[in-house]
Amino acid sequence: MEEQENRMKEINLREMFERQLIELNEEVQTLENDKVDLSNELNELRQQLQSRDRQIETFQTTAITPGSPPMIPSSSHIRDISPSRQTFEHESLFIQNKQELLQLNSIYDQFVTLLPGEFSLSDNTQLSLINRFMNLFEQFSTYFGTFSIIQEELDSLKQILIEKQDELEKLRTHLELTTDKLTQLHEEQSLFNKHKSYESDEDELEEILEFSQRAPSRQSLASITPGEKQQLIAQNELLSSLLNEKEQELVFLQQADKTREDLRKNLEILRSNLQQMEVDKEVKQIELNDIRNILDEKLRENSSLKKEKMYFIEKLAEFERDRQEQQAMIQILPKQTSPEKEKSPGLLTKDMSPRGQNIEQMVSQEQYEKLRIDYDELLELSKRQHEESLSYYNEYTRIISLYNELNTKHSQLQINYDSLQSLIQQKNEAYLQCQNELNTYQNLLYHQKKKSDDIDLLNLTLNERDIQLQQLIINEKQFINKQLELESNIKILEENSFKFKSNQQLFEQIQIDLKRISHERDLAVVEKKQLENEMELNREKLLKYEESEQKLIKNIEYLQQVEQTLRNQLKQSDDSNRLQTELNVDGEQSQQILVTELELLKEEYNKLKEFNSNLNTQLQEQIKYSQNLENTQKQFQQEYEQYINEHQRQYQEQISISARLTNENNEIRQRLEEYNQAQSSIYHLNDEMKTKDLLINKLQNEIDSKTKQIIDYNENVQTTNNTRIEKQIVKNILLSYFHTPFDKQQEVIPILSALVGFTQDEYDKAMNAMTNNYNNINTSTSWLTGWLGTNPSKSKSDIPVYHPDKSFAELLIQYVDQESTDNLQQPITKSNTEEYNSTDQQLNTVTSISSNNERDTNLMNQSSLPTSTISTDKISQI
Repeated sequence: MEEQENRMKEINLREMFERQLIELNEEVQTLENDKVDLSNELNELRQQLQSRDRQIETFQTTAITPGSPPMIPSSSHIRDISPSRQTFEHESLFIQNKQELLQLNSIYDQFVTLLPGEFSLSDNTQLSLINRFMNLFEQFSTYFGTFSIIQEELDSLKQILIEKQDELEKLRTHLELTTDKLTQLHEEQSLFNKHKSYESDEDELEEILEFSQRAPSRQSLASITPGEKQQLIAQNELLSSLLNEKEQELVFLQQADKTREDLRKNLEILRSNLQQMEVDKEVKQIELNDIRNILDEKLRENSSLKKEKMYFIEKLAEFERDRQEQQAMIQILPKQTSPEKEKSPGLLTKDMSPRGQNIEQMVSQEQYEKLRIDYDELLELSKRQHEESLSYYNEYTRIISLYNELNTKHSQLQINYDSLQSLIQQKNEAYLQCQNELNTYQNLLYHQKKKSDDIDLLNLTLNERDIQLQQLIINEKQFINKQLELESNIKILEENSFKFKSNQQLFEQIQIDLKRISHERDLAVVEKKQLENEMELNREKLLKYEESEQKLIKNIEYLQQVEQTLRNQLKQSDDSNRLQTELNVDGEQSQQILVTELELLKEEYNKLKEFNSNLNTQLQEQIKYSQNLENTQKQFQQEYEQYINEHQRQYQEQISISARLTNENNEIRQRLEEYNQAQSSIYHLNDEMKTKDLLINKLQNEIDSKTKQIIDYNENVQTTNNTRIEKQIVKNILLSYFHTPFDKQQEVIPILSALVGFTQDEYDKAMNAMTNNYNNINTSTSWLTGWLGTNPSKSKSDIPVYHPDKSFAELLIQYVDQESTDNLQQPITKSNTEEYNSTDQQLNTVTSISSNNERDTNLMNQSSLPTSTISTDKISQI
């Protein structure tokens, strides 16, 4: 409980701190906003001061400069000769107004021609042009209203057609369903008739057979009793009644077949009618689409006419404005004309009259031609529209007639449909009656057969039950014995499971305690870290508050400096105003305005002072608030230290418990690890045994393959020729000779002479040729050891004798024997022993190479062409 209370206190303190921090941030933001507003106001004041300074400078310049220059007087002579510009402008405006009036009249006439003959405009001649246009627009609106009504009627007709189409589709689907039902009924009835005929035949055969069995012979007729005779008579009557019923059913079924055929014919006729209706429907749909397109075009034309209407209204408004302006100008003209112009009006009228007449004639001719062309075009348009309206009316009447025809056809189809439904219901009722009667007969036969079958089944079941009872008795005895054995085994298993569960529960409790302790430890660590982080955050926030306070103090100092600068500027402005009052007596009004502005500036200055005082008070409040925060933080630190000490004590206790539990867990884990190691060692040994078995099998397979190869090699050695092997050896020796360094080829000649069997003369020639080329080069023994320790400076007696019957291998062995005997006769030194050892190794390598060469040649004999098997590296090792 104490921990929960402490946590609640911590949570409340955190919430309080967070709220206080949020409030402080908001206050700081408000202060910053106020600071920005003050800076903006100061900038505005500076701009106002600059504007006032500029006004003063301009006033000073105007006071210093002299008056405006005199105007040039207008001469009366020029006025008498030429008319003024205003007269020409008025004349041009008057001509333009006339032209606009004529254009508007022509436009009005064009629109009048567009209207049909039903709308008359004969009474509008006495009205003004604006009223005439208003009447024309009203009549056009009525004309468009009629179009909209026609369009609505067409939409209603379209909806009616769509509904009729839906009804036709429903009728079609219903007819299809009825046809499907009729076909199903026909199939079922045919199957039923077949089944019924089969059953009736079977029943009749059974009755005949029974009757034949029961029928007495001619010999026993005399011994028939009167009761038996009555029974036979009753059976004959039943058979005759059954035959009559069968005949009636046949007649009824024949009538039903006829009615079905009639219904099929009617359905085919209805289908043909529906197809025709679909064709008519498609034609009507095409016509409706055409009407829609025409209506869309008319709507577009109506929208264009509305736009033109708005345009003409705007033109009329502009025309009225111009007319009013002209009237005002005409009224102003006589006032502006001078008395000198009044003396000579005759001259001006004489000069202007011929010009005006010429201009009016030209304008009238052009307007007449334009009006005539427009009139012809408007007549054609009106005729076209009249014809289109007539065609629309004809189409509308035709659509109405089609709609009436569709209604009549629909009513006829519905009547036919109702009659068909009534017939189908009657047929269904008759079919159901027949089916019910057949079901009754079938049920009777089924019950009789079922009773006989049930009796047989009961007898069989009784026999089977007796056998099953005997088997069950035997099985019960076996089951009792097994049950006793299982109970003993179950008791043993229960004891083992109880022990296992107890051990498992202990282990689980230990694990749970460990997890809980570790979780509590982690929580304590996390809480400690959180508290430390909160402490650091609070410290940082305090530092930020101190920085913000310092910034505010700096801002206040800056504002005080700004105030001082403003005071200095105000003093300077006062001085400048005094000077200006002394210098400029005429600028009193501007000075009064400046005085009022200065008063406003003083008021703003006082407001700034008040605002600074408010800022100081707010700073003091914030300082107090920060002190309170420090005190609360200290209290929180003390409580936090107490809380940490308590948790450390609890943590140490939990550590001791966890150490004990961990030791127990470690012992259990060690036992488990030993058990697992033993199991793993067993598995490892099994794996090793398997791998060794696999290796043994592989080695046996390899041995078998090697033995096969050895046998093959022996066979090949017996079959191959010696000449091919010797050719291969000669080839490899020559290649090794060519790969040896050029200054070391002299040392190879003794080996070649030993192998090939040079004569004395051939050997001398070869040695002399090599010595002539390298007289200055001393013979080295190091490379000679690589070539079997041969001495190039041999005596003539040491050269082996050539034996033509011996092979290369025999000659090589003879050469090695001679070299070995010669080396043994010489004094033995350390260097000779080393060379001897090296020669032995080299001889071994040579013999191995020769054997390898022979083996390679044997292998090459198997192929079509021989290839070299001894590489140059092996010969360089010799």
